[in-house]
Amino acid sequence: MKFCKVPVQLDLDLARSGANGATWAMSRALSEAWYRNGYRNNHPDSFPLKICDFEKWGITKMQKSRSLSLLTKLDWIQIDRSKPKNPLVIFTRPEAFRDLLNNK
Repeated sequence: MKFCKVPVQLDLDLARSGANGATWAMSRALSEAWYRNGYRNNHPDSFPLKICDFEKWGITKMQKSRSLSLLTKLDWIQIDRSKPKNPLVIFTRPEAFRDLLNNK
């Protein structure tokens, strides 16, 4: 992946919240997973968390938990844990990501 498209408002929210590097990396990892694995076409707002490549992004288990909590608090995602072994990430603002695809 040469570049990662994310909504500017997401970056603004992360900056205003004082998010650490792991949370910034998590936002990119989620965006990459959603985009590269084709979920943007069939499931525009949700995908399994397990498809994220946390190792590639250097995100540890502890950082993953904290980052997901902050992104949830900022109302960018929700985590559906109805299947604990395969939780789903749900974008709470999917239109922001879809708009990126429409403005290539």
